[in-house]
Amino acid sequence: LYRNGYLLELDHAQIPNIRHLNKNSAALATDPENIYGIPYTVTATGTGYRKDRIHPALLQSWNVFANPDLSEHMLLLNDSRELLSAALKALGHSLNTTDRKEIAEAGRLARKWVANIGKLGTAAGRLGLDEGEYWIAQTYDGEIALAMLDNPNIGFLVPEEGGALNAARFVTPTHR
Repeated sequence: LYRNGYLLELDHAQIPNIRHLNKNSAALATDPENIYGIPYTVTATGTGYRKDRIHPALLQSWNVFANPDLSEHMLLLNDSRELLSAALKALGHSLNTTDRKEIAEAGRLARKWVANIGKLGTAAGRLGLDEGEYWIAQTYDGEIALAMLDNPNIGFLVPEEGGALNAARFVTPTHR
């Protein structure tokens, strides 16, 4: 957006609390100097799980979602970008790949996971983990942190292959 002139430059003198920004979150953005926007939240995608049902060692790979023995107790995010990102990481590919073969391979793996568990959701993962319906759920760290406050049997981790980090930013659009 900023490259096409749709965003105004920020006046940092008018934003005194900008000094409190985590420098690492700015590095995630295409505007690391925060000229056109500032991050207001950074989230990671990983797996929420029931500590009383699942040992964390089982969650070291996104491929846990292919495990038929756990199919009745798992949930994937109903978000094609997050699902494809997890599959890309499971296969050792970059989240930013433009290689059609890698993307197709990840698509096949994601469809395999969905066929295995057949359940896609959003915030239902937090509620389902809390109530014990799900033992494993692909979820966002901030979403699961709420459940962890109330239930000591809920944990969160990012599989060893890694996961997506997302930074949402406040910007000021031009009035074109």
